[in-house]
Amino acid sequence: MEPRQDRWPWEAGHNHLTPDRRNPATSRGPRPDTTWRAESAQRGDTMNTTTNTAVALTRANKLTIKTLSDGTLQADFYRTHKHLTSTTPADMGYALDTKANKALQREMFRQYCAEHSAMVGIDYDPINRQTVENTRLAKYTTEEEVLNDATNMVARDVDRFIEKLPDLLKVHVKDSKLTMDSIAPKTTTAKGTPLSQMGIEQGCYVSNGNLAWFDIEGTVTLIATKGEEIYVPLQLELVSGQLKKFRMTQTQFNEAVKLALAEIGYTGLEPEKKSKTKAEKSAKVGLGDEEHEGLHMDMSPEEEAKAMQEAEEVLAKLDAKAGKKSTTRKTRKSSKTTKVEG
Repeated sequence: MEPRQDRWPWEAGHNHLTPDRRNPATSRGPRPDTTWRAESAQRGDTMNTTTNTAVALTRANKLTIKTLSDGTLQADFYRTHKHLTSTTPADMGYALDTKANKALQREMFRQYCAEHSAMVGIDYDPINRQTVENTRLAKYTTEEEVLNDATNMVARDVDRFIEKLPDLLKVHVKDSKLTMDSIAPKTTTAKGTPLSQMGIEQGCYVSNGNLAWFDIEGTVTLIATKGEEIYVPLQLELVSGQLKKFRMTQTQFNEAVKLALAEIGYTGLEPEKKSKTKAEKSAKVGLGDEEHEGLHMDMSPEEEAKAMQEAEEVLAKLDAKAGKKSTTRKTRKSSKTTKVEG
C-alpha cells in the first residue's frame, strides 16, 4: 500500500495556514477547488461527491432463461404474464463458466440476473404480494366457483362506492347488499371470432371442461330510508378462464344511485345552484355598463369621473384604430378588382 500523502500539492510547508486535511471544507489555507477534487478522486474519497442517481425500477415477479438459436442465453423478465424486458450475458457484463455444463450455466446466469436486475431497470421480486381478497382461482370447474370469486372481487369496491356517496345521496341510503344473479356462456370474442373455432363450446374448454368465456350479471341492492329498494346493475366477464377487472367508476355509481332514487320520488338530490348577485354580475361586465353603479364606493365623485373619462378616451382610440384598419382593407380590395385597359 502506498504511504498516504501528508500535504496538499500546493502546500509549501506546515505552518499555521496549513489546510486541515481531515475537513477540507473548513480548512483555513488557500485551496483551489479543482485541485482538491482531483486529489480526492485519486484517493477514492467520496466526501461532497455524492450524486443522486436514483432510477425508478419496474417490478418483475418472473424470470426465465432460454437458449437462442445461436447458443446465446437470454433472460426474460415478466410481471405476471406481461413481458417487461430481455437481456443477455453480454448486456449484463457476465462471463459464462465454460467448465460448467449447459444446465448449470443457465442456472448461474439466472441467479446473476436475479441479483443484478437493477442493471436493466428491473426490481426482481418473485414473492407473491397478493392478499387473500385479491387472490383468484387459477381455474374454474363450476359456475358456483365463478360467482363466489366475482362477489369477492367487487365487494370492497362496492363498499368504497357507498362510503364515498355524496351526502345528498348517502342520507337516503341506510343499508345495502351485493348479489351475483346470473352467468351465461359467450359465443364470440369481443372482436366477433366464434369461440367454437378456439375449442370452446357452451363457454367451456372442450379439452378439460373448465369454464372459459362467460358473461356475469350482479346487483347492488340499496335500502332507502323509507324502506324502498333501489338497484344498481353490475357487469362482469370471464375471459380465457380468468375474471376480468371490475370496470365501474365512483361517478358512474353515483349517477346510477341518483337516477334510482329519483325514479321512486326522492328529491333534493342535486346541489342548489347559487344565483349571482347584482354586484357579481356587474364586476364581470366591467365599467361602462349600467350596473356598474356602487362598485367603486371607495372613490370620490371627482376620481370616478376622471376614471370614466380615461376609459372613454381609450375606447375612442380603439374605435379609431379599428376604423382605420377596415378602411385599409377596403382600399386593398378595390385595387385588386380594378382593370387596366391599354
